[in-house]
Amino acid sequence: MTVPTFMADRLKSVVSSIFMAVGTPGDEAEVIAEHLVKANLYGHDSHGVIRIPYYLKVIEGGGLIKPGAKVKIVNETVSTAVVDGDHNFGQVTGRKAMEIAIEKARSTGIGMVTLHNVFHTGRVGEYSEMALEHDMVGIVFGGGGKNWQVVAPKGMTRVLGTNPIAISIPAYEEKPFRLDMATSMVAAGKLSWYLSEGKQVPEGWILDSEGNPTTDPADFRPSLKDLGESIGTDTPIQRRGSLLPFGDYKGWNIGIFVQLLGGYLAESGRGQRGGFVFIAIDISKFRPVEEFKRNVDQQIRAIKASEKRPGVQEILIAGDPEFHSYNKKIEDGIHIDEKPWKEIREMAESLGVDVKSILEG
Repeated sequence: MTVPTFMADRLKSVVSSIFMAVGTPGDEAEVIAEHLVKANLYGHDSHGVIRIPYYLKVIEGGGLIKPGAKVKIVNETVSTAVVDGDHNFGQVTGRKAMEIAIEKARSTGIGMVTLHNVFHTGRVGEYSEMALEHDMVGIVFGGGGKNWQVVAPKGMTRVLGTNPIAISIPAYEEKPFRLDMATSMVAAGKLSWYLSEGKQVPEGWILDSEGNPTTDPADFRPSLKDLGESIGTDTPIQRRGSLLPFGDYKGWNIGIFVQLLGGYLAESGRGQRGGFVFIAIDISKFRPVEEFKRNVDQQIRAIKASEKRPGVQEILIAGDPEFHSYNKKIEDGIHIDEKPWKEIREMAESLGVDVKSILEG
């Protein structure tokens, strides 16, 4: 089977056209397209264009995504803000929230913004990385809501979300430190990818409904088709298994921290979806930026130069795999398996989007 391959710019044009066709303003459609395609470039296919059919089904179901909805600041101080996303796309509301945090940090040193009424935000690292362009540290985390999927290390009941956290720290000559992770063993979206590809997941990621270890992603969640058909109905999808936290009780408690602040400080405890916290720290308000960034370089170089175990080619830090993936895919193109691409293409054409002419144009 031939795997379709697309150059990033062409693929972004297709994606933005699809979302404009369902009523998304052009500038917001471009933000969504940029975000999804960059996720593919970075090697996070589970958070990339594979999400398009799900988003479109949610829009069709009504309520959970409102394209073009007004993002509002409902409360603010010189260094903080509370933002209501009004159920616009998470990529749009998340970017706006981080922009506000950066602007406040520029004035006061630290800006902190909470965001509620937000749909799926995609790759959370996208927002923390925005701070790097301003010589700032970016921190983003989110949780709460009622979309629970993670059990305690010795538990059976899902009581936390996957509760992602992202931290970006600028460097001088080295690549920035860019942490982007779920506090579960893996992001739930990756299980959808494994399921759609008919692949088994690694051991230690999930449990089945009886609390037994399993490598079958179907033991955790339904197919994307079933998930899409449930939207807007009174029939809940029963996830038959659960995700484990990373790092046993240490990761478990980091997940609780994200739930308490990312969820309830952001007011999401009252709704189905989660909430997020966006923090920007202006380094220049604490010490000279160049000195700090050179210190970051020194630490990174010390890590990279440390002695490797036999057979190890490179000591990696957060952001390295994404950097390698980006460099390769920006040159060679992005591979999308035939099955999800067929669904995307058919949905696009049903909306009047001429995918072929965009790709060949």
